Amino acid sequence: DISKTGSSTVTLNPPAPATAPIAVYGTGVATAGLLLADGSVDGHYRLVSSPDASFPGPNAIVVNSNVYPIPPWLPNGPNSKWIAPQASQTVGNAPGVYTYRTTFDLTGFNPATAILTGQWGSDNSAVMKLNGTVVSTTVSAGFVSWTTFTINTGFVAGLNTIDFLVTNEGGGANPTGLRVDLSGQAATAAPGTIAVSVSPATASLSGGQTQQFTATVTGTANTAVNWSISPSGVGSIGASGLYTAPATIAPHPARHGSSVR
Repeated sequence: DISKTGSSTVTLNPPAPATAPIAVYGTGVATAGLLLADGSVDGHYRLVSSPDASFPGPNAIVVNSNVYPIPPWLPNGPNSKWIAPQASQTVGNAPGVYTYRTTFDLTGFNPATAILTGQWGSDNSAVMKLNGTVVSTTVSAGFVSWTTFTINTGFVAGLNTIDFLVTNEGGGANPTGLRVDLSGQAATAAPGTIAVSVSPATASLSGGQTQQFTATVTGTANTAVNWSISPSGVGSIGASGLYTAPATIAPHPARHGSSVR
């Protein structure tokens, strides 16, 4: 018989890690899909710096809907609402820089896979910082249209912080506020070291013979493997790892090799 030798190497291509939503919220939101009432304290955002001595924070308040300055501000809803140092922005607050802060926890996630997407607006211009690094800005008239953003770098393990530095322009009290639509996701576990051992390591078969290969996977909860032949046309292998050599094997001056993956 002309024998065929196959090396039982295997390439493991595990599915991409499962992703899950990050518990991060837009402004004026109680829980995902549920908006806060006008005048409510936003539990997900804090006013950590305020130039208005009468409204020093830390509470960030949902702005009253359907009265000036809404419009010209973007209308409240459906996914978020304006927040400000006080609910009534008809008169507004003192000029200066107001810093709003929200945090989210990536414990149990792989930070390298995290991504935040959304849109935001402000009165007046504003800067968004993730863990101290600027990731987005709005213009002076940022309250009449959305500014979209995508953040896919700068995340850290554990607690992450987003600061929104909103500049209220003018020489006296006037409307100021922040509006954020925000969502995110990340892989639920950091990739680990995956090892695969295959038995037997090699096999010599005659035409039409079979050989059962087994693979032992460690370092991951997903121990499934996909078997394939390289190059194609030199036998077949089933989902269980059972290899069948071709019925006819052409003579070759050298040993004919095939790779079982």
